[in-house]
Amino acid sequence: MRRDHSIKIMKLNEKISFILIFTVFKLPNCLGYTKVNFENEKVAFCSKIKILGTYTQHLGHHANSGFILEDEFQMHSKQWQDDLVCTFKVSHPTGTDGVFAVIQSLSMRRNKTTGQCIDYIQFRAKDGTNSDQFCGKFLVSNMNGEPSTQDGIYYGNSFRTKHHKLHVYINIGKQPFREKNDKVEFKIVFTAYQNCSPDTILDLSYRPCKELSNFCIYNGFFNDGYVNCPLPGCVDEGSCSKFNVVQKPPSAGTKLLVGSISFLFILFVTFLISVWACKKHKVACFSEHFSNPDRSRQTRVMEMNEQAIAVSGDSQPSVPPIEVDKDLPPKYEDLFPDR
Repeated sequence: MRRDHSIKIMKLNEKISFILIFTVFKLPNCLGYTKVNFENEKVAFCSKIKILGTYTQHLGHHANSGFILEDEFQMHSKQWQDDLVCTFKVSHPTGTDGVFAVIQSLSMRRNKTTGQCIDYIQFRAKDGTNSDQFCGKFLVSNMNGEPSTQDGIYYGNSFRTKHHKLHVYINIGKQPFREKNDKVEFKIVFTAYQNCSPDTILDLSYRPCKELSNFCIYNGFFNDGYVNCPLPGCVDEGSCSKFNVVQKPPSAGTKLLVGSISFLFILFVTFLISVWACKKHKVACFSEHFSNPDRSRQTRVMEMNEQAIAVSGDSQPSVPPIEVDKDLPPKYEDLFPDR
């Protein structure tokens, strides 16, 4: 019986450990932005042979309405035959009105003589509108320029589509990197938006980018460390001043430390659950044998005494009773009365 309980507890611990590990490593990705590393998806983005057509990233609703693309491209020291041209699409879900694209950080080469972009990012819409070619160096903390008089959007690092998919073009020049400081690095946030209306305002999960703005985004994207609204002043983050300090990505040592702490936490929780299960089912150190050692010892002593008595009783030989001799010799006084 105890063995069956132990097997059940072991299986329960395995299931709990699996659930905890899955939760620690997967849950954050399920409840926020879809994050994609350009280097990992370069084959899908940059392949000249697109059997299934251009790669499309589909945005969802609410917390799944955001998508982050980032990369630090490895520099090359030799001349390529052609530029590396990569393209993909970002689609918005039904019930929304388009896609915002906001460049958070950018470092791409520019020809110092002509000013033309060697590497660049460009956005296009199905209706034929295009953005400028974005290159050079840019941080979202500089998003304080003059907005467009037409729709209030700051196009210095942003773009939006109206009821269309967003086409993204990333071009890496064939020219080799000449200087040590040359690098290709970027981070872009894509967000599905809605045109604000009374129905949208009543839906508490969406709110305007700022007061009197016509653009609404998911409420959870405000003050989350990423600029989603393409309006001057980083309005959904309060201000651009918080981005003046360049935040370095966590190093490999930091990631290892976080992973180790998470693993130790999982082991500790599993240990507590195991102790609780053992105590509930009274197995291992919580069994009667361990909980009352004196009583168990007394029981064993009594059993040993009873066995010893039984054995000694069986081993004694049967001695016949001593019979009293009835023909005893006469007394001395009877034989010699004179004396």
